[in-house]
Amino acid sequence: MSDRKNIEYEIFEKLENATTKIAQKVFDVLNRDGIAGIIADTRNNVFWFEYYSSGNNCPAYVYQWLKKYIKREYGYNYLYDVVK
Repeated sequence: MSDRKNIEYEIFEKLENATTKIAQKVFDVLNRDGIAGIIADTRNNVFWFEYYSSGNNCPAYVYQWLKKYIKREYGYNYLYDVVK
């Protein structure tokens, strides 16, 4: 059994009826597949973003918002913030 799971679709579903402008923008990015995936490692309580080989189509502010949102809603830390 794997300790890793893609939480992108869960977040997508939660933001589907979002009322704030930023949450709606994040939903739009996820809806157009601007991020290849958001992977959570449940054993180590971290997550990271997967990238397309040609790069993601996602603004930096969306990444920042997602980092805070995932920390608040799921309790996962962003992997590259942990290793600094």
